[in-house]
Amino acid sequence: MSSSIYDIFHYTPPIINQCSSISLNNNQSYLNSSLNTLQQTFLPCQLHNITDNYTNSVQLVDSNYLMRAPTHFDCYILLFFARWCYFSVRFAPYFNALPRSFPGLDFVAYDVSKSLRYMTYFGTNAVPSVFILRKNKLLARLNSTNDIQILISLIESTLHLNQTNNLTIKDEDRLGPVTTIYEPSFDYALLFSWLFIGLFIYYYAEKYNLLTIIRQRFSHEN
Repeated sequence: MSSSIYDIFHYTPPIINQCSSISLNNNQSYLNSSLNTLQQTFLPCQLHNITDNYTNSVQLVDSNYLMRAPTHFDCYILLFFARWCYFSVRFAPYFNALPRSFPGLDFVAYDVSKSLRYMTYFGTNAVPSVFILRKNKLLARLNSTNDIQILISLIESTLHLNQTNNLTIKDEDRLGPVTTIYEPSFDYALLFSWLFIGLFIYYYAEKYNLLTIIRQRFSHEN
């Protein structure tokens, strides 16, 4: 991913109500709060015309479509979520309902369980994270989804749109498109890390006879 139609985003550390996914080093944080407006746009967004053929709902995308999103959308809201993150699952019904509050605006969601490297590229290591974009430009980023009204206000102020309908959670929003079912997963990276540390300690203990020295000192003390 050395080149892309996306700009390089700055890394932002995880905050409360987010699940940390990966460790990033040597990155400078440009956010001091959970709400950060990076750029304002004043040109009207090109919204879809609401017709019988248009489905006003969240679109789940794969990695290939994600990286081509600027060629498909004008203004759009991007959510990074994960099935194994409780906060993502709790936020999912609200995000599924948001398209009805902003008819014609594109809402896109990507499951980071498929590939964590895109989180690094977008400058975050925690989920859920919400980005407001126009083409390949990041306009605003929200790292806390504890209050859905904050996201609604951010969309209105950043994209100069008005919320058309009040946000209401329906039964269908609890079924998808973004999953609302918590699926905990085993952390293999953590397991391999502990195995590596254990083997490292065992190797040097054997190399320098540390176990023998410890036994001798323990026997002398007794």
